[in-house]
Amino acid sequence: MKKILVWIVVSCVLGGTNYVVAEQSLDTVSSQVETKSGVERTYVKRDEAFSRGIVNILTCWLEIPRNMINDNFIVLPGLGVLTGAVKGPFYTLGRFGSGSIDLITFGSLGNSFYNQESFPDYVWQADWVGGEE
Repeated sequence: MKKILVWIVVSCVLGGTNYVVAEQSLDTVSSQVETKSGVERTYVKRDEAFSRGIVNILTCWLEIPRNMINDNFIVLPGLGVLTGAVKGPFYTLGRFGSGSIDLITFGSLGNSFYNQESFPDYVWQADWVGGEE
């Protein structure tokens, strides 16, 4: 009986702290910024992340022409189109996957997949003309 009581108390304490942490991270607004390992991340509300997921699923195919145009300015003209055509599908899968996870989790993960420098929230926020090297 004592073992069961101890187990219940421990589970309530551990489960309660996880609930509080999860609730705090879900309710933070987009204006709050947290720095971890030198990277700034802004947390968004669930409805914003849910709509971001829908937009990213619908516009993920734009990663292919974006990479072709961007690589054409970074790499040699003409060769950049080929390297962008190879890189583009991987970015497309990444954007489709992150958008799907936003939809499945109803945006509860916040900005866990997005980074404004390498993988912004939306495809039109990414560098289109010679921004990445």
